[in-house]
Amino acid sequence: MATFFGRSLRALAFGALLCARIVPAQCDPAWQPGHGVPGVDSGCSASTLWDPDGPGPRQPLLVVGGGFRTAGAVLTLGVAAFDFATGEWSSVGASVIHSVAAVLTTIDGRLVACGSTILPAVPNQHLVARFDGAAWQVLGSADASVHALVELPNGDLVVGGSFTSIDGVAAACVARWDGASWHALGSGTNQPVTALAVLPNSDLVVGGGFTVAGGVNARRVARWDGNGWHALGAGISGWILLSLDFSWVHALAVLPNGDLVVGGQFLVAGTTPAARVARWDGTSWHAFGAGWNDTVRTLHVDPAGRLIAGGAFTNGIAAWNGSVWTPLGSLVFEGWGFPAEVWTITTLPNGDLVAGGAFHRASTVPVANIARWNGAQWTAMARGFDESIYCVARLANGDVAVGGAFRGAPGVAAERVARFDGAAWRSLGAGVVGGTIDPQQRAVWAIAPLANGGFVVGGNFNTVAGNVPAQYVARWDGTAWSGLGSGVPYRVRTIVELPNGDIVVAGAFTLPSGAPSAAVARWNDTAWQSMGSGMGGPSPYVSSLLVLPNGDLVAAGFFTTAGGVAANSIARWDGAAWHALGAGVTGGVTCMTLMPDGDLIVGGTLSSAGGVPVQQIARWDGAAWHAVGTGLGGDVKALAALPNGDLLVGGEIVGTGNLTPASNLVLWDGASWRTFGSGLGQTGVRPVVIDIEVLPDGDVVVVGAFGLAGGHVSTYFARLTPPCPALVRPIPTACLGSAGPLVLAADTAPWVGATFRSTATGFAPGSMALSLLGYTAPHVPLASLHPLGALRCDLLASADAVLAVVPVAGAASASCPFANDPVFAGLPLYNQFVQVEFDAAGIAAVNSSNGLALTVGVF
Repeated sequence: MATFFGRSLRALAFGALLCARIVPAQCDPAWQPGHGVPGVDSGCSASTLWDPDGPGPRQPLLVVGGGFRTAGAVLTLGVAAFDFATGEWSSVGASVIHSVAAVLTTIDGRLVACGSTILPAVPNQHLVARFDGAAWQVLGSADASVHALVELPNGDLVVGGSFTSIDGVAAACVARWDGASWHALGSGTNQPVTALAVLPNSDLVVGGGFTVAGGVNARRVARWDGNGWHALGAGISGWILLSLDFSWVHALAVLPNGDLVVGGQFLVAGTTPAARVARWDGTSWHAFGAGWNDTVRTLHVDPAGRLIAGGAFTNGIAAWNGSVWTPLGSLVFEGWGFPAEVWTITTLPNGDLVAGGAFHRASTVPVANIARWNGAQWTAMARGFDESIYCVARLANGDVAVGGAFRGAPGVAAERVARFDGAAWRSLGAGVVGGTIDPQQRAVWAIAPLANGGFVVGGNFNTVAGNVPAQYVARWDGTAWSGLGSGVPYRVRTIVELPNGDIVVAGAFTLPSGAPSAAVARWNDTAWQSMGSGMGGPSPYVSSLLVLPNGDLVAAGFFTTAGGVAANSIARWDGAAWHALGAGVTGGVTCMTLMPDGDLIVGGTLSSAGGVPVQQIARWDGAAWHAVGTGLGGDVKALAALPNGDLLVGGEIVGTGNLTPASNLVLWDGASWRTFGSGLGQTGVRPVVIDIEVLPDGDVVVVGAFGLAGGHVSTYFARLTPPCPALVRPIPTACLGSAGPLVLAADTAPWVGATFRSTATGFAPGSMALSLLGYTAPHVPLASLHPLGALRCDLLASADAVLAVVPVAGAASASCPFANDPVFAGLPLYNQFVQVEFDAAGIAAVNSSNGLALTVGVF
């Protein structure tokens, strides 16, 4: 039993209103700085070494160009610089070209780039620009794409592309800049120029998809001697599609002896069979061994004269040793069935190579479109996740675990599952390997923390570390991975642990006939068990599971029956049978969460709930369904309840009501929708929030497919911290009661709109507990307040509110609700329990617990 006396909690709330010192505007949530990608977030098409201070002490920088928006953890548009002394990326001025096709360092030490502007708010332009160390200056604007760039020995620049004019000067696919104006090179070519090179005699060679240069028949490669165009023998041919020759030259390089090497998509050089790479010695064409099985995109001659080719062929990059091609590791592109491609190669001063293109792994190292080769192995050029994150969970020890399609986490290789301990990311053994599952489809979609400190993951895989079989579900015990029996027959989407320790997994599978159960099954640590007959309907699946406070399980997804009972897309399991939740919902449920008041929120692609029209989100109060405001546009994929009772919603939200534009992460405060924090963004496509976890300290972790959080680079993983957090700090004491020390701890944090609860243990049998909550910590000896106050026992919380509690089994708890008003933010309070011990004569002793110093927090 519990009764109040002394000052009431209502008086405390009134005092809090007067004493709050922080105004709401000072407590907007703030995103923490995040990690970027292990390279650049989109294709890297060009690279060069550039020394900003010339002969000065600074080392040369690697400058890369492409269609990316992020380099490492730096937001940049199309061009970026990597400093090998610091290992950091930086932007290169305010780029005027957002998709860079080529970049070079001029004889006088300046950068030149060509490419296009592609931002929605910027009219599409095809530019050539020069960077002088401070700003970019546009040298020319063409009427169509500019693909290639080279500098002549006299300092003139030549560009190639698909244009017909540049700065108003007629120039067919190739033009020259003399430092003041643009000039045509004769009548140019009849089709695009995509590669340029300069021979030792200063002649210019162009390659591309043309068949005529300056009126001369020249198939895909031609030479300009300053006065006219010349063919190189019979040129390049042989790539026949639909009776047409679609051969193309994509790359040119000059060997130390002056021979010209061409690469591209072709099968014949002159009359010589040459698969995609060939050499012109000034008189005739020659093959390089058997050539390659797919397109050559770039050719590079290193300072030692070694020829290196990159492209879409097997392994992506290889060096010619004079007789055979030797692969340099293996580059891999994961997704959509496309091969890895290398588009640019640069040699560093120490002899290492940097390759850029479109790839996700360099040998076994997770990278992002660029990597460094030291002659023996590849390394990434930044820290970060290399692919999307699909799920997040807080573990029993406070760590955060994530799962997804990634192969690497910041600073560590991590196969589709990783753990963050608050300071660094760590792998969990060799992770989820996948076995026979297509590497492009392997992923972890669900993580369920276990009470014993381990966790279970589910998704699309059938093998874990050490080649241990694990059919779509596996357990990590803190040291090693193991399967759960024979697993389940198909992909797992969601997992929970029941109060008795059983593990429930769900997805789109059906258990074998020995334990038939569609879309949901229970593992009792020995065998798989059915849960009734599971879900029914056309292609039933379960995408979300939730355990209620009474131990019942709620399953939701897309189905029409549960255990034979009509249940539209959501049902409750009571341990023996399935039950409908009213008339259920129309549409598919993707996610669920339980609010502090006990209401259940479901989200997905909903159009009605219990016959009530809704938009993607609905609320079940235990008896009936309700809309949540005006609902949301787009798919809801993640839900989380904040400590103050507000609802956080993520997904592919396109806005509704006052949400314009959409942020993909929004908040419902019980009355209206608003964006949460300063929002998430993407450097490419529209961002998607896939899962949300609220940590005990109030931090919110958001995962999915996005690149920005609050305007900062934070790829796939973002963490938001309330700048007015709820804080609890223990105040020690040396006080002892007859049964020993009273130990007080907070059960919940003191958040605005939530209920603060604390529990003290160690009470003597028959004693009475007094919970004190006040504005100050007097540190007054109890002996000075009561003659039976024990020695070394101090009053550590003023008695502005007092609650009397009868301890049960030596423990007593008390709680205090705070109104959902941000004016309470920052209010300091103090909590302590006082024990009154009795004997036959009455009060025998008065002693106390440690104290808690509280700061009320707000989101």
